[in-house]
Amino acid sequence: MGNVIVSSDPIPMISISVEEYKALLQAQTELNVIYHKSVNGDVYDTGTFVQEMRNAIHPILNIKQEDTDAE
Repeated sequence: MGNVIVSSDPIPMISISVEEYKALLQAQTELNVIYHKSVNGDVYDTGTFVQEMRNAIHPILNIKQEDTDAE
C-alpha cells in the first residue's frame, strides 16, 4: 500500500501512489454524495447520482440557466 514515514509528528504519515489517491478520493466523494442524499430519505436514482457526482467533481460545469422571461 505505501511506506510509513517515521517522524516526530504525532500523526504517522504514509505515502501512496497518485492513482490510489485518486481512487480513494473518488470513493470518498461518492460515499459523501450517497450519504447526504439518503439522509433526507429521498429516492435516489442513477441519473441523479451521476449528475450530483459531476457537480461535486466538476463544479465549474454547474451552469445555472436563467429564466429568459424574467426581467
